[in-house]
Amino acid sequence: MDPFLDLLAGQYVILSQVKMYIYSYFFCLSNAIVSACEFLLVT
Repeated sequence: MDPFLDLLAGQYVILSQVKMYIYSYFFCLSNAIVSACEFLLVT
């Protein structure tokens, strides 16, 4: 396999993992904000 393509594939895998990590982080963050707002509205 071409080393350049190998490098490109490795970069793509790393980028997609980072993207998934960021997405899950923001998802948890928005969930926390929503539940905090609900908590404040209820009390």
